[in-house]
Amino acid sequence: MNWKSVNHRSVLLLQLVIIALYCPIPVSSISIIIFLLHSFFNRNFFRNIRSHPHKGWVLLALSFFAINAISLLYSENLPDGLRRLETLQPFLWLPLIMASIDIGVLRERRYTLINTFFWASILAALVAIGTAVFHIVSTGSLYAPVNDDGIVVKEYYFTYLRLSRIIMHPGYLSLYMGIAIYLGYGLIREQKLWFFSRRVGYGLLAFLLVFLFMLQGRMNLLAFGAITFIALVVFLFRRAKPVRALAFSAITIASLSVLFFVLPNDVTQRFTEFQSLNYQMDAPVIHQFNGITIRLAEWHCAWDVIRENILGGVGLGDAHDRLMSSYRENNFVVGLAREFNCHNQYLESWLGAGLPAVLVLLLLLMYALLQAYRQKNALLAMVVLYFFFSMLTESMLIRHKAVTLFNSLLTLLVFINGFNHKQQAVKEAEE
Repeated sequence: MNWKSVNHRSVLLLQLVIIALYCPIPVSSISIIIFLLHSFFNRNFFRNIRSHPHKGWVLLALSFFAINAISLLYSENLPDGLRRLETLQPFLWLPLIMASIDIGVLRERRYTLINTFFWASILAALVAIGTAVFHIVSTGSLYAPVNDDGIVVKEYYFTYLRLSRIIMHPGYLSLYMGIAIYLGYGLIREQKLWFFSRRVGYGLLAFLLVFLFMLQGRMNLLAFGAITFIALVVFLFRRAKPVRALAFSAITIASLSVLFFVLPNDVTQRFTEFQSLNYQMDAPVIHQFNGITIRLAEWHCAWDVIRENILGGVGLGDAHDRLMSSYRENNFVVGLAREFNCHNQYLESWLGAGLPAVLVLLLLLMYALLQAYRQKNALLAMVVLYFFFSMLTESMLIRHKAVTLFNSLLTLLVFINGFNHKQQAVKEAEE
């Protein structure tokens, strides 16, 4: 590490930002502020940005922030709008600062940065499991009985909310873990995993996969399973091994079926409760809904507001208030009592900042997918699709944890994808 080089120091601070993803929000925010302040020492800040091959990504990120900021002009609830805009700040700073780092240095240190995220994910999973074991030992029980709407439910310490609580919400942690598995596989395949050993590496991937299942993020698991399954089948077919592809498909489906029969009902019921899509909007308790029907009710109410404000939305500051008003008008008792969000990032962005916001968000994802296609980078495509599907059932970008992940890790993967050494050599010669 060349400590005198501003670019190498910037990479080190970016490494700190990645580690801080798993830390409390104040720690993560401070790491970004330090990263930002250090960028002022970069004399080539604007030159590196102007010559960056992925200026389009930076401009789209800035546009997404700007559209949300502009929507405050027609928001009545300005304090709530400013709070939400503060959460979106990484769209303004992170891609811009990362683009100011010499792309040759960034690519040179790419394996260090990806390893940092992978091993931080391993540590986070161990902390969560260790905390669960501590609670089980100290209470002498596998679960905590919780009174929820008059019904006593068992919250197991080694699954879902009780497992992830010390780190972050399970829906977000599931996103982190799925990406860690994809990136870990890439490191193993390229023999760049720290403390490299294929057996150890695949053992760690298996550990993260089990932990991902324990988190029970339904859409995350469904998306991860579908993307991985299709990718492996396509890979086998392209290798002219259709028999192996069919055998793999059959074994996978059979294994999942056996797993659901073997595991206790308390563990699998989150995945088997979708037998009916019928629901009663004014049902007084949440237990009369399932994971899908509660979202159908939320989306129905959100769309009632959006269709009257299709172009500009209702304003970032008024999005929550207008959604609650729609819950009240539709007599969605549970949603109003618990103040649920849209549980869909595309609807959430549309509701707050209008059609331009959701289009720019989709363009960001399409930009990354296009880069993956051009460079035949299957892992980048899988990570992008994982983001896309995860945001279908979670309003990911209303929380700092997902916003920072999107703008640090996904930006990094886009920037280092398909870098051309010849372009850098020409640039250095011109300088």
